[in-house]
Amino acid sequence: MRQPRSGVARNRRLLVEAAIESFHELGWDVPLDTVARRAGVGNATLYRHFPTRDDLYEAAFAELHERLAAVLNRYQDVEDGWQAARARLGHLLDGPGRPGDGGSGPGPAAVNTIRPVMAH
Repeated sequence: MRQPRSGVARNRRLLVEAAIESFHELGWDVPLDTVARRAGVGNATLYRHFPTRDDLYEAAFAELHERLAAVLNRYQDVEDGWQAARARLGHLLDGPGRPGDGGSGPGPAAVNTIRPVMAH
């Protein structure tokens, strides 16, 4: 199987991140052209990657699930897992950058979703 061109993978990643942020900030029914514009791509690129809104939802949830699973896996053998997870999530939320740009930490949508949970 052929590897996708780097631009294709980059556009998909940008679309998923833009979707996560847009869904959080503007709601589930945000116009998809807003997501495409936020990602810096055209509508045709969005629909080539995600033919339906449900496809975009699935990709956004899969990305958030993957991020959470990675954090939880790091701390599965720690004696006090909740404290370790809280510490790691705090580091991710306060860390520089965004996934894919060499930095660590989720985008603003994930930050605003996770931070209230950590307060408890």
